Amino acid sequence: MKQQKRIQFKQGLSIAIIGKLQFWIGILLGVFNAVVFYLFIFYLLDFMNLFNISMDGDLPLQTKDRSFFETPFLAATSFSLGVTMMIRHWFMQPTFRYQRSCKNISLRISNYSLFIFYLVLYAAIVYIRFFVFGKTFTEADRPINYTSLFFTIPLYLFFVAWTEVSRHFVAKKWIISTFLIGTLTVFLFTITNIKPTKFSEKTFNIIHAEEFEYVDTELKKATEKYNIHFSEETINALKEFRSKRAFELLEKVRLAFKADKKVSLDTIILEKILIHNFKGYYKGRRDSYTYIFPFQAYEQLRKVAPKSDEATELIFILEEFYKLSKLKTEDWISDNNSFLYHNRMSILEYQFHDYNPHEYYKMYDQVFFLLPNIQKLKIYDHPLFNKEIPFPPSIPIFEKNVLEKFPEFTHQTK
Repeated sequence: MKQQKRIQFKQGLSIAIIGKLQFWIGILLGVFNAVVFYLFIFYLLDFMNLFNISMDGDLPLQTKDRSFFETPFLAATSFSLGVTMMIRHWFMQPTFRYQRSCKNISLRISNYSLFIFYLVLYAAIVYIRFFVFGKTFTEADRPINYTSLFFTIPLYLFFVAWTEVSRHFVAKKWIISTFLIGTLTVFLFTITNIKPTKFSEKTFNIIHAEEFEYVDTELKKATEKYNIHFSEETINALKEFRSKRAFELLEKVRLAFKADKKVSLDTIILEKILIHNFKGYYKGRRDSYTYIFPFQAYEQLRKVAPKSDEATELIFILEEFYKLSKLKTEDWISDNNSFLYHNRMSILEYQFHDYNPHEYYKMYDQVFFLLPNIQKLKIYDHPLFNKEIPFPPSIPIFEKNVLEKFPEFTHQTK
C-alpha cells in the first residue's frame, strides 16, 4: 500500500509567531515607509513643477480630479506600500518559533515584498517624469484623466502584499483588520486634506505677482467703473501663460479684433491685460506672435466716440504697445527690480536676435507711425499724447497702403 501523505494545516498568523518586538518594529517601519513614500512622491512632483515653472511654464491645472489624486489616491498607495514593508520586516528574520521550519518561507515573503516596493517606486518616478515633461508649452492638460478606477492600484498592491503570507499562514483576520485601518486612514487624509507645503505654487505666485496684481486691479476696475463681470474660466486663463486655456483666450480676442465689426468693451479690456502681461511666443518660437497689431486697435478707435469708454481703453492698448516697443530703444535698466520688465526685455531680445522678427518689427513700426499722427489729430485727451514721441519712421513696405486705409493721416505725412 502506498504511504498516505500527511495533511498539514496552515498555522494561524499571530504575534507570538512573528515575535512581539519584531511585530511592533514592523508596524513602526511600515508607518515610516508610508510617510516617506508619500512625501517623496509629493515633493518629487513639486520639484518637477518647480523646474517647469523655471522654464516659463504653468502650474498644472488644479481640478477636482487632480485634488482627488493628490489626497486619497496617494494616501492609499502609500499605505499599501507601508503594509508591504511591514510584512517584509515581520518575515525578514524568522523568530525562534519557526526558525527551522519556515526559514525558506520567510525569505520568500521578504524578497517578494521588497520586489513590490521597488517596482511601485520605479513606476511612480517614471509616471511623474511623463506627467510633467510629457506636455508642450501650450498644453497644460494631463496625459490621462483620473477616475475611481485608479484605486484598483493600491487595492491590488494591498492584496498582493498579503498573497505570499496567506499561502503559508491563515491571515484572513489580519487582512480584514489592516484593510479597515487603511480605509480609515485614507478617509482621514481626505477630510483633513493633509498636504505638505507646495513650493511650486508659492514660487509661481511670487514670480508672477506683478502680473496677477495687474489682472486683479483691471478686473476690479472693469467691475466698478464699467459694471463688467468676467467668468471664473476667463480669470483663470488670464493668470495662466503657457496653458491651452490661455492660448485659446489669446486667439479668441485676436480674432474678435480681426473681424470687420465693433469690438465689445470687455474684449478690449482683455486685450489690454494680455499685452501688458506680454509673454512672447505661444505657438512656437518661429511662429509666435498671437496678439493684435496697433493698426487693429486704431481701426476700432475710429469706430467709437473719442470720449467713450471704448476709446479710453483702446488708447490704453496703444500705450501698452508703446511701452513694449520702447524697450527696444532704451538701455537696460540694471536697477529695475520688476520681474515683468526683465522678462519682457529678455523675450524681445531673444525674439529679435535669434528668430524671424518680422511681426515684432511690424508692431514696432505701426506704434511709431500711429502715435505721432494721432497726437496731431488733437481729438483725444489722454496723457499718452501729452509726451514727446519720436518722429515716425518711413512707412514700411508691407504697409504701403496705410494712407489709403487711414486718409486722415495723408496731409500729416507729406
